[in-house]
Amino acid sequence: MNVSGLLALYELLEPYRALRAELQSDGTPPALGLLRAVRPALLAALSRDLERPMLVVVGSVERAKTLAQSLRDWSPAPERVLRFPEPMTLFYERAPWTDEVISGRLQALSAFQPSAPSSEPPLIVVASVRALMQRTLPLRQRLPRPLRPSLPPIS
Repeated sequence: MNVSGLLALYELLEPYRALRAELQSDGTPPALGLLRAVRPALLAALSRDLERPMLVVVGSVERAKTLAQSLRDWSPAPERVLRFPEPMTLFYERAPWTDEVISGRLQALSAFQPSAPSSEPPLIVVASVRALMQRTLPLRQRLPRPLRPSLPPIS
């Protein structure tokens, strides 16, 4: 159930307006010490108001899954909330990653690629610390290669 209509109530709160103004001026706010239940709504409101992509880093894999789902419930554009998945292998294991992990990581990374200005809502990516610790493809390998002009056939 999407409850993004309730985000308008944040505008009535002076502490929220002060936090938003500080973030808009590229300031670093102090630790807020918020309850876990408040964080998804606040992040969705800030994402909507600041109109820029956000990377949310959490401490555990389960917390990343839970927060991503909660953000989808609060976000006006739930399709713009992505989770950066982590492989289930350990760092030193050479086991292959699943297709879901590979496609999820590539989808999240490609969503951050700069493109022409659009009217799409900002992107929110939720990642666990473990997901960020695993290396992925370098940017030059993710970008599409320019197409070579085809040569006319020799007759």
